[in-house]
Amino acid sequence: VTFGGSYPGMLAAWARLKYPDHIHAAVSNSAPILPTVDFAGYNDLVAFDMHYDRVGGSNSCLQVVTDGHAEIAKALKDEEHQKVADLFHICK
Repeated sequence: VTFGGSYPGMLAAWARLKYPDHIHAAVSNSAPILPTVDFAGYNDLVAFDMHYDRVGGSNSCLQVVTDGHAEIAKALKDEEHQKVADLFHICK
């Protein structure tokens, strides 16, 4: 039995389809089985959840994430790769 959520969920489902003689069942949660380039619908759903107060979100939560993504995108565009690496403690 395979398990996964999001991308690993997609792999779990595909593994079951490809190897039904080896994998008895797959539990695939929130898997983008039919992904698309620039999947705006996914971003819209995540943004909704980040601001929806009944699930612990808020407008300020969404704004922090939006601003953070914009800062990272700007740093990458400006070729400040080390700044991004330092923010996430990677590439050392």
